[in-house]
Amino acid sequence: MAKQIFVTGHKSPDTDSICSSIAYAKLKQLQGIDATPIRAGEPNKETAFALNYFHVAPQPLVKDFYVKVSEAVHTEVEALPVSASLKDAAKWFASHESDVAPVADNGQFVGVIEKGQLADEFVKTVMGEELSTVKALAHDPELFFKPTDNGHDIPADGKYAVVENGKYVGMICADCVAAVEKQQVILVRPQRKETDHRRHRRSIYRRRHRPSPHRRHFGNSRPYFHPLQTRRLHGNHRNGLV
Repeated sequence: MAKQIFVTGHKSPDTDSICSSIAYAKLKQLQGIDATPIRAGEPNKETAFALNYFHVAPQPLVKDFYVKVSEAVHTEVEALPVSASLKDAAKWFASHESDVAPVADNGQFVGVIEKGQLADEFVKTVMGEELSTVKALAHDPELFFKPTDNGHDIPADGKYAVVENGKYVGMICADCVAAVEKQQVILVRPQRKETDHRRHRRSIYRRRHRPSPHRRHFGNSRPYFHPLQTRRLHGNHRNGLV
């Protein structure tokens, strides 16, 4: 099944932008395409009035199209229970390609342990010292993420725990984010016909090649920009330059 396509206008949507995205999404739907109209910003008062007048609900607001952590998190990666032994931790690292293991207590995130910590603990057996437990080794990670975070903020190296409201969700990495299919977006930009007023304003500031007042002294002529009104204010029309 094809992935849903978003149809949107610009970030400061006016009536043209809102209506165009709704109409184009409807056209795609009639063509058998799963298209949904959205908006990238809040509509202005004029647009809100028009939508309310015709009893049309505004599109859902989507501010960005970055992959979210919730779309890429690996929820199948189970956390080590606090009651796990170091042998259990060693088995966990052997079956997961990760240098960090999450630790949880009945679903509540406790912290992480690192593979290097196990090596330090097993050295203690040679010295006859008592081994620590997973609970004792667990510590707060330097970095973890929430499901609503931007997936592109994940560092390129390492794997990180995903936590929501204190509960362990899963693990994530940059490669996980890169593997997610990107959202398809159609940007609708209504074409507006230029009015005579706009053409007139632009023609006022067109480039002119006029004889320079310094020509009689230096014998040169240079092009320059002059609004038509400004030349009259300068009195150039009295000098025969206009």
